[in-house]
Parts: sequence; structure tokens; C-alpha cells
Amino acid sequence: MNNTIIIFSDEAGQYYKYPSIKNISSDPFYVRSGVYISTEDYINFQNNIDELKTNFNIPNNQEIKWSDIYAIQKGRYRNDFLKKYSDKNIMDYILMYLNCASKFNSIKFLFTITKNKIQNSANKDHMTFMHLQNIYQRAQLDAQSNNKDFYLIIIDDISEDALNDLRKKCSDLLHNGDMFIKYSNVNQSLLVEKSEQSAGIQLADYSAGIFNSVAKRYILEQKNYDYANSLYLSYIAPHIRNYNKKVLGFGIIKITNRIEIENLDKLLSKTTLHL
Repeated sequence: MNNTIIIFSDEAGQYYKYPSIKNISSDPFYVRSGVYISTEDYINFQNNIDELKTNFNIPNNQEIKWSDIYAIQKGRYRNDFLKKYSDKNIMDYILMYLNCASKFNSIKFLFTITKNKIQNSANKDHMTFMHLQNIYQRAQLDAQSNNKDFYLIIIDDISEDALNDLRKKCSDLLHNGDMFIKYSNVNQSLLVEKSEQSAGIQLADYSAGIFNSVAKRYILEQKNYDYANSLYLSYIAPHIRNYNKKVLGFGIIKITNRIEIENLDKLLSKTTLHL
């Protein structure tokens, strides 16, 4: 059967080439999500999310972001329509959003993660590309089990200059391949959607934010992020990409593979228990 799979991708945290101690404290990690869903399932998922937004009185041209939870807790509102919602309303909505997604058989998650340190080796644009390259690699490897499958990668909108540079790098990669992969089953142009208009990008935003939070909880041993942890264990970990329950390199990918991330094994173990 010929399947078309969409991978929606968004980022959480910030990456700095030369971060300050304050930067590292506020953003210890830069992560990117990859959310797989078949086009057949996505048709139904979009319809379900339209109904969910109607139930919560969220305008069709607006969105709830993961960061809105913490902003509202501090009395900050990204948009006027959010002023009628409490943080509890937002948390209930995101929980129901993830619950809806988890019911589709094709849903699968992967995450790339970089740990900020005093001096990083790459600038932000190249780091973004490396994260996407690893998502493209996994898509092509997944496609090789069925040469008729086709993958589309869609990211959240970014600045025009950054997007033009990223598109060129991705196009070169997908046409020429790299030392590991020849890309025959992946769309050769990077696709972009505005998050407020895309149910898939919103799901990628939530999953990236959740993963960034549980990374802090397990890797940095911070005893908070209970809400994110509950969502991760209930709705994301059971659907994380793996090979015979091996997660590292399959569903959780270090960028670059050579870096050491202390205590990552704690997050990996917890994830494996919920597969």
C-alpha cells in the first residue's frame, strides 16, 4: 500500500553558540520534535481538533501555545483572546488535544536534543539544519521498509532569511544525499506552515515543549514539571519511535551523537517503561 506520512516539526528551548550562565540556566536544552501521522489519519485529526477548538471557544485563526501555560501563570497574555482562559483551561485543552492525537494508529514521536554549554561549535542556523537532517534520515530509513511510502516534513514558520538558508541546505541534502543516506522517499523541498493554521504544527509545539520539560525533570533532576511529565508518560512515550524498545538514536537523538548528556539514561529508562 502506498502511504504518505507527514512529519510535523517544531522546536523548544533556545540554542546559543556562546551562551551565558544565565542562558544555560534558563535554556539548558535545545530540542526539536518530529510528529508522524498518515495523511488519512490527519484528515480526521484536523476535523477532531476543529471540534475541540469549538468546544473551548478558541477562534479558528488562533492557537494555544505550550508557552501560554507559564505566561498566563505570570499574568502575561500573548493575545487578547487568551485573557478569558485560566492556566487550568489551557492545560485541560492541551491534555484533550494529545488524547485526541494518541488515538490514531499512525501517530509516532521522535525528538532531537542538544545540550547548551559555555561554547558550542555551530551557529543557530546550522544547528537547526543538523536537527532536521536527523529527522530526514529517520524518515528515509522508515520509508525503506516499504519503498512505496512517501514522507513530507513540515516545520513552523521562521524568519524569511533563516528559512531561505534552511531551505537551500535541505534541498542540497535531499538531492545529493549524505554519507549515510540517499533520499528517495522524502519530499525534496522543505515545507512550512503557520502554526495558528496547522493542527499538526500545534501538536509538534506541545510535544517539543513537553519533551523539553521532561528533559529538565530527568536529566537535570528537577523535581517539578509534573503536568508535562504526566502528558509525556501517558500520550507521548507509548508512541515514541523505537527499535525493539531501544529509544536512543531512534526516538531520542543526541545532536551531535558524540556529545555527552549526563543522566540521559534516566529519561531513556522512563520512556522505555511506557512503550
